[in-house]
Amino acid sequence: MKKVTGNTNQDEAQRLRTVGPKIADLLTEIEKEPVPERLMDLALELQRALAEKLGNED
Repeated sequence: MKKVTGNTNQDEAQRLRTVGPKIADLLTEIEKEPVPERLMDLALELQRALAEKLGNED
């Protein structure tokens, strides 16, 4: 049974903690490839949003 803490359960919190490093790894890989500037902007925006969400979870 999942333990609910506030608006987020523990499984969701753990998933969010592991998503950040995965996003950073993907951004590193993306930077090695020719990518349209708009796609890179969206990826960076996603990384910032995840960082904010992770910061608010603690």
